Amino acid sequence: MAFTSNVLGTSSPLTIEFGIWYYQALATVATTEGVYIVEYCQGYPDTVVIDASWKAARAFGILVFIFSCIVVAALLYTSCFPARAGIKFGRLMPPLYLLMAIFQGLTLLFLDSTACKANPLLSGLGSFVWPETCAISTGAKCYISATVFWAAAAFSSFNEQMALEAELTETDSDLQTGLLYDP
Repeated sequence: MAFTSNVLGTSSPLTIEFGIWYYQALATVATTEGVYIVEYCQGYPDTVVIDASWKAARAFGILVFIFSCIVVAALLYTSCFPARAGIKFGRLMPPLYLLMAIFQGLTLLFLDSTACKANPLLSGLGSFVWPETCAISTGAKCYISATVFWAAAAFSSFNEQMALEAELTETDSDLQTGLLYDP
């Protein structure tokens, strides 16, 4: 998320971005050639109160990371076994992907936190005029697209699982009725 302020005397606006764990801090550097604004990434100070929405967004962000590691491990596990073992374990993948989509979407609770509304870090930046609420920036757009991709993975994985199970059921019935090959 980002806050954008018009800086007097310049044609470009000043934008400060805030994330779940870090924010874009500003510093002024005076040299013989002039005064410059330097941007850098910094963790939130202890004086910033992290509300429930912010804590929930952090928790869901951690869950997304943990479950994505589980998904990668599960995919590696299923790729090492024959089709039947992979299919039995593969039934867990669509719900896992859907759970990931939900967790990824819930990280957007950050947009309802004090970081986005009445951000205390903006008041210490002098006489800039900041909007009251934040705007969606690159990070939030990436979270939204990741949510969509996790959901798409869930639905496509579910369809693949149904097709594989139907194929195995069809093959098993052919084996039981003796319709394998008739020269």
